[in-house]
Amino acid sequence: MENATVGRGGVLVFRGPSGIGKTRLLAEALARAAANGFTCLRGVAFQELVSPYHPWVEALEPLGLSHLLGPDPPPRLLALYILSSAGLPAAHAERPEFSDEPELMATMLGAVAEFVRDAIAKPGAPDRVGVLRVAQGNRGFCVLPMGAFGLVAVVEGRETEVFIEELTTLGSEIERRSGKWLRAWDGDVSALEPAALSMREFLGSGKYEGIDLALNGAARRLNVFQNILYGLRRRAGDVPLLIVIDDLQWADPTSLALFHFLARNTSSNASLLKRTLPL
Repeated sequence: MENATVGRGGVLVFRGPSGIGKTRLLAEALARAAANGFTCLRGVAFQELVSPYHPWVEALEPLGLSHLLGPDPPPRLLALYILSSAGLPAAHAERPEFSDEPELMATMLGAVAEFVRDAIAKPGAPDRVGVLRVAQGNRGFCVLPMGAFGLVAVVEGRETEVFIEELTTLGSEIERRSGKWLRAWDGDVSALEPAALSMREFLGSGKYEGIDLALNGAARRLNVFQNILYGLRRRAGDVPLLIVIDDLQWADPTSLALFHFLARNTSSNASLLKRTLPL
């Protein structure tokens, strides 16, 4: 647990005869972890259940990540906006057919602008303070506050963790290319053309068209695994995680594959992964 709190995650495996106390030991570990500020997640595999990812659905539900295990496609990206520290639209990239509800857009952008102003104005605030999601029917706004601006994505459908990860990368690129102008933006739109170009390239990449582009089952499974990994990394950046999968011997093959994937990628995260197995 001490290693996990400083970003060195790991995996522990508990093995022993049935009834020796493995589950009881993990219950004590969960209680101690919770007392030390961990977010604790627990899933149980059952011999009679063969549905894919069952223990992970149970474990990830409290974090709001279990939907990533389902068949939903990536979101369809409609538009991107940069909001200045004052909450004013500074640059944008939109699909040609997007601006069909200007009044609704203005209302929602106003609410988003207030969040961006508050996030940037907090004294001593980090460059990123989390992602805000504002939904209106099937349309949603994903807001990423950066150090000197807010990056806003308008999507149809549910955003994925891979999408949020790539949106964060785009925000860092905009910061690198146009950050000095955004810190003291005077309304000169032409100064932000490099940022607008980055947004147009992201919008036109074809990756976020609301359809699943994975060519086969293996590619789709990798997308699921990466979404879960990025989601856990993002949450572990705020609060360390303890994830327990009990009775792993009964887990289905997809659950085992996800466990192996996460186990290989926890060493640089504030996540501690535990499982129990019989001898």
